[in-house]
Amino acid sequence: MAVLAYRQRDLTKAEQLYLKALKTYETLFGASHPMVGDALTNVAQFYKGTKQNDKAVKYYQRAVDVYTSQFGAVRVLPPLIVASCFLTFRFAESR
Repeated sequence: MAVLAYRQRDLTKAEQLYLKALKTYETLFGASHPMVGDALTNVAQFYKGTKQNDKAVKYYQRAVDVYTSQFGAVRVLPPLIVASCFLTFRFAESR
C-alpha cells in the first residue's frame, strides 16, 4: 500500500505506511530481525526518493546494523553498496 501511495504521489500517506510497516515488523519480530532490516531499507529508499537525504542515511545505517548483527559482512554487502553509493552521491552533491 505504501508503494501505491508513493506512486500516486501521496507522500504523506506513503511515509505513514512505510513507518507503520517498520513498527509492525519491530513489534512482531524484534528490532534485529532481517525483515526489520528490509523494512528499514524501504523507509530509507522512500526518503531518498523524496530527497530527505539525512533521514535516508539514518535508516540505511540502521538497516546495515541489523544485517550485520544477523548475517555478518556477507549479507550486508548489497545494502552496504547501495548505502555507500548514496552517501558518495550525497557528498558530491553537497560540494
